[in-house]
Amino acid sequence: MVELAAEDLIDETSLSAIKAEGAQLTGTDVRNLAIAQSRLTRVNLAESRLPRLNLTDVELVDCNLSNVKATDGSFRRAAFTKSKLTGINLTGSSLGDIEFVNCLIDFALFDRVSLKQVTFRSCQMRDADFSETILDRVHFIECDLARATFDRVRVVGSEMRHCTMSGLRGLGQLSGIAMEWSDILAHAELFAGELGIRIAGEPGEDGD
Repeated sequence: MVELAAEDLIDETSLSAIKAEGAQLTGTDVRNLAIAQSRLTRVNLAESRLPRLNLTDVELVDCNLSNVKATDGSFRRAAFTKSKLTGINLTGSSLGDIEFVNCLIDFALFDRVSLKQVTFRSCQMRDADFSETILDRVHFIECDLARATFDRVRVVGSEMRHCTMSGLRGLGQLSGIAMEWSDILAHAELFAGELGIRIAGEPGEDGD
């Protein structure tokens, strides 16, 4: 293993077997960076521009990727644990066999992203945008999806379990999503609102 330093991050670079801990790399501007078979711990990449970032067999623990622009990237067999991805922009990227655990992913952009075999577990994802996203075997487990947007998504073999969904936008676009019956009942009011169903006995019924 070798340590990761700022001078290692240059355009069109491929790095392998990297071990980085506590590296301060905020504001990095690198194109076509590829990292493989590595572990990053407490690495701070906030506010960085990393278009076409390629991660393969990488583990990120307690890292800060807030407001990172990683558009048109490719992530394969990666794990994010207790990391901050608030405002990350992954527009046009492809993610396969990825796990996010106990991460902050508020205001993230997954616009036109392909998600295949991706698990979000115990993540805070308020106001995240999944517009035109492919959800292929994606699992949201005990996540906070308050005010998240699901617009023109494609759902294949995906599920939501025990998630907070208050104010979720585009619920009607999630045709085919699997949910437990208890979750459906817990969010009955949200489903009714999406379908335009009015609860019997509300003011105004029968001319009142």
